[in-house]
Amino acid sequence: MRMTTPFPLFRLPFLPLVKVIKQMGSFQILKLSLCSKVSKFKCQLIKPAKPLHFTVFFGTEEIRMTVKFENLKPENESKENNARWRLLYVDDMMNTGEFSITHEFSYLTGNDYYIDVYNSKKYRTTSTYRISIGHFRAEFLKWIDNVIVVFNATLNVLAFDNICQPKVMKWIEERKPSLDKLALDCSFPSVTIRNILNYCHPKNEFYTRCEVFEPSGWTPSSETTKSTHVTNSLDFNDLLKLGVPIINSQCTEFTDNVLNDFLKNWTTSMRKLEYLSVVRTPNNPEINEDTVIEGLDVTRMEQTVRFERGGRTFSFTGYSILNGRGQMAVFGIDRWNKKNVAFRFLLSTFLENIQC
Repeated sequence: MRMTTPFPLFRLPFLPLVKVIKQMGSFQILKLSLCSKVSKFKCQLIKPAKPLHFTVFFGTEEIRMTVKFENLKPENESKENNARWRLLYVDDMMNTGEFSITHEFSYLTGNDYYIDVYNSKKYRTTSTYRISIGHFRAEFLKWIDNVIVVFNATLNVLAFDNICQPKVMKWIEERKPSLDKLALDCSFPSVTIRNILNYCHPKNEFYTRCEVFEPSGWTPSSETTKSTHVTNSLDFNDLLKLGVPIINSQCTEFTDNVLNDFLKNWTTSMRKLEYLSVVRTPNNPEINEDTVIEGLDVTRMEQTVRFERGGRTFSFTGYSILNGRGQMAVFGIDRWNKKNVAFRFLLSTFLENIQC
């Protein structure tokens, strides 16, 4: 039975299909596995390489899956056509109706960012493939399942814009995906967020984003008003109950006393929290430092704390604190934007540049 696909079926030579598939690269196998149930089964038989990373994003204007593989064979074609090429480029753009497929090639080798001469024997490279559609279709959920089954893939990141289709919610309930990272928009009603958290279990990171604080990216700027989100959609203590080491929540309900209690509990608890960044809702952005540090044995830091997170550099003047296990953390209030006052807490291992 043929499934709806974002591209036509291949013209294959008159050879056993499995033998043909064994000669294919990861991109060709990925496309073929989505063409039909038969091709999916044949691709699964050869046990192709597992992706390095697998991300799915459900947005209002775009729905996409991103699959990243290490290139097991040298990219000779790229070398021949580009004797000196930039480290990152996008090629193989395929548009078939409402579907779009892109191929992004880049280095995997660690310290070669400034090298622009490709050496197929020395450098490890990756290829990232993005399959996207303009609006939700149920077939997209089948494609996700196909990638997981054929490539024995783990769904690393699941991200949502300000909408969650009923069929997507049903898929989440049935699959109960174990994720590295779960990302949501704060415009989701509290009941929707809680339903998602009942079935999605992030292991490393939970992220909520607020259009008021960060207007670029997920929704058009014309929709960026305070009416586009539901304030107080998540409570601070509910975030801690997730038990993930990294929490980044841009629209959160908490008081200064709640932050004080959190720090007191951290000094005695076994909580595995490594990074916490919470932003109060626009209704009452100010945070009183005296209330936050009351009754705590903290040291005022003389220099600014700087760290990098998600490709951005943050800085604030704050305090250091020790727990009963000898771990040091720093925390403080980041007032980089008057309407975006953030409380940040980091273990010392997260800091790239700290001067006390």
